[in-house]
Amino acid sequence: SPTPAPTSSSSSSSVATTGGITTASPGDLAIVALDASNPDFFQFVCLHPEGFAPGLQIKFTDNGWLGEGGFRSGEGILTYTVGSKGVSPGEVVGWSEVVAPPPGWSKSGGFSLSTSGDQLIAYSQSESSIEVLYAVHWSKSGTTGPQLGGKML
Repeated sequence: SPTPAPTSSSSSSSVATTGGITTASPGDLAIVALDASNPDFFQFVCLHPEGFAPGLQIKFTDNGWLGEGGFRSGEGILTYTVGSKGVSPGEVVGWSEVVAPPPGWSKSGGFSLSTSGDQLIAYSQSESSIEVLYAVHWSKSGTTGPQLGGKML
């Protein structure tokens, strides 16, 4: 199936003077689509009623979450930095490996979603803590998570 083209956009949430929040909290976004069947693709929507201010950063990883806290290592991290126009409430932002990297995105490590089971975790990070904003976990044949086979559209 064809991969949709990525969209781009140029907790206690604090509000920027230019409009939009400067720190994301749980509930401020939702992952609304993903496809792990290569090329990887996902989209998220801004749910905060004031939108996201320019400069706000949201990280996404396929590293697993450890029971004692923190992420497993060895996979990758994508960082989305909101552009100068901000992100409006309801606006959808996407990542796709078809465009490497889409505007506003940077990649470190080996980010690669697996159709046989993986997770996509959105989070914000300060110097002292990680706050999980939204997470999707899937397993093709395991006992945990929805049986998505790497797709959620």
